[in-house]
Amino acid sequence: MSFHGEPRVAFSATSIEAVRGILSTSHVFLNKPVDERDLWRVYRKAYAGEPFMRIVKESSGVYRYPEPKILSGTNYCDVGFELDERSGRVVVLAALDNLMKGAAGQAVQSFNIRFGFTRDNRAGVRGPAPDLKHRDTHPTGAKRVLVIKIGGSKGVDMDRFLADVPNVHEPMVLVHGANAELNQVSEQLGHPARMVTSSTGQVSRYTDRRTMEIFMMVYCGKVNKTIVERLQGLGVNAVGLSALDGKIARGRRKQRIRVIEEESRACWRAITPAASRRLTPTCCTSCSTRDTYRC
Repeated sequence: MSFHGEPRVAFSATSIEAVRGILSTSHVFLNKPVDERDLWRVYRKAYAGEPFMRIVKESSGVYRYPEPKILSGTNYCDVGFELDERSGRVVVLAALDNLMKGAAGQAVQSFNIRFGFTRDNRAGVRGPAPDLKHRDTHPTGAKRVLVIKIGGSKGVDMDRFLADVPNVHEPMVLVHGANAELNQVSEQLGHPARMVTSSTGQVSRYTDRRTMEIFMMVYCGKVNKTIVERLQGLGVNAVGLSALDGKIARGRRKQRIRVIEEESRACWRAITPAASRRLTPTCCTSCSTRDTYRC
């Protein structure tokens, strides 16, 4: 890589579907041939002592490169790269939450350095949380139930999130994903994820019966019950459910391809009474359509 004189770097910004976060794509032109192992050595050496820098480069899965939306509320900056040997360049990607790493988190790091604390001292730093002080009841007078979604992507700090749950004193329902774990288990079982792209560009997981069995094993079993176990250990009386139970949620399937498009109807009446009785329903997103296919 060229470190002498002015480097030839092409920069572009990428639009993403998020209200916060930054994703940058830079093109660095090489002055001599390198291979991927050389690049790994450069990145590992550069960020070896940086607690908030992570190298994200996967060979498979949904999130193979840095993704801003999974960094919301964190102080991490994720970087990744791809070598283009044909054109002699490296495409470098970096993602961060501009309100945390780009602002509040950076301020806390500067404070820590100024007063002799470690840079990763996170005392007093918390991620985004709903405002629970206002409008805690519905206009009809019914008690509101807080619904919180925990992502299942790689890089989500589940332990840190769950440690905050006992501090919420409102009735709540936790809805979680498990996409990263699903991809890993699917690979191990010899049935890797198959993705399909619709005519509008929407990428979805193709779900045959074998995929659904693995889906239920991971979402409804391992991940759901692990979250319940951890919450119980924190003093939160959690109960594990899936969206299949009691027809909590139903999906709508596209007619041309067997892909669940979205969760079109959620029957929260099945679980909100439990939330009001000091139970915390913990629900995964496995739901059904009117036929035998499920997402």
